[in-house]
Amino acid sequence: MNTKKRLQTKKVTLSDKNILKLAPGIYSGSCVRGLRLKVFPGGARSWQLRFKDRGKDRLMTLGGIEELSVEDAEVMALGLLREKKNGGNLRERKMTFGEYATEFQESPAQAAKSKNWHRGLDRALRVHLLPGIGDVPIYDLTHERIEQLLQSVAVQTRDASGRKRGGSGAARLARDVLRLILRWSRRRGAKISVDELLPTTQDLGDDFKPKRRDRILTLDEVGSIWNLPTRSPHVLAVLRMMTLTGCRISEVTNLSWEDIVTDAAIPHFIIRRSKSDAGRRQIPITDRVQIIISSQAARNRLRGAKPFPVSHGHVREQMRVYGAVKDAVTHDLRRTLCSVAYNEGWLSESLIERFLGHAVKGVSAHYVHGNPLAQYRELMLLYETHIATAIENRITYGLRTNNA
Repeated sequence: MNTKKRLQTKKVTLSDKNILKLAPGIYSGSCVRGLRLKVFPGGARSWQLRFKDRGKDRLMTLGGIEELSVEDAEVMALGLLREKKNGGNLRERKMTFGEYATEFQESPAQAAKSKNWHRGLDRALRVHLLPGIGDVPIYDLTHERIEQLLQSVAVQTRDASGRKRGGSGAARLARDVLRLILRWSRRRGAKISVDELLPTTQDLGDDFKPKRRDRILTLDEVGSIWNLPTRSPHVLAVLRMMTLTGCRISEVTNLSWEDIVTDAAIPHFIIRRSKSDAGRRQIPITDRVQIIISSQAARNRLRGAKPFPVSHGHVREQMRVYGAVKDAVTHDLRRTLCSVAYNEGWLSESLIERFLGHAVKGVSAHYVHGNPLAQYRELMLLYETHIATAIENRITYGLRTNNA
């Protein structure tokens, strides 16, 4: 049985003043049957007309509220419905890319996707695709136009607030979303060739390729991040946990108190899910890690909060604003631990890969079994000794909220 449902339509009074106050959702309330207003999470608002064609629900985007007032939208919708009643086929009109994108977003298959997927889909459409080709009829799209659009997205810029826009990652996401919507339009009857329209990575050039980061932090840079002058103790705790354990930022912030096991022979915490889908793994708790966890417990446990109640974006924003290390990112902490462990030969390559939560393939995946917590603990202690001069001379291991 299919349990996926469409977004429900809320009935409100639609007026030029009222539609500016509506939260994201779909609203009806006009005297014209099938006319509704779609409010997107990013704030955009557009008029849509839902009608039946050959027994199936169809959707047509009429335009945004900047172009059409409530009265204009009702007049246009009435004209289209009258045309359909007189034998006209609204599906034969040239539907734009934006109209197909709206149908795609509201399809039952997309309604079941995660919040992160919807956030990325909305951003790719609202920021990059719809401003460029949203009003273009699907049959008028060309390979050259799409290539030019994606190349412009691949060039990273900053908006008025200083936030990054575009880049190779945004361009790849935009191309993936574009491919999905073009395939959707083919299933809805558009006679287009997706492969001929979409440019390849070679067509788009070097700006479209992911930028490989291979930066290894020096001891002074590790110390600067350890002593980041942020006023948030949670941000500082996350950065120090990443420094000592090599965990990803999501693995630290997603920890729960049930994941922290202190009464075992070797105290450890459990990473239940990782980015690489490498499966569950255990990370030892050394004395320095225990101090960080205890400090977070004193702050959060009685209030029912997670050990590290802070978002990824806030940690990265604090790194950008207060970071004394130019162009450093949180993942550089993980890369530095990995590189030092490789170069010093503290553990075999396969064990280091498993410690970091990388997907181990080939022979190592079949012959490396068990949970070598004692060896992981030894690696962490060796790394703590390696960076001790960078962090011990700066502050004590207790967390601070201000200058310490």
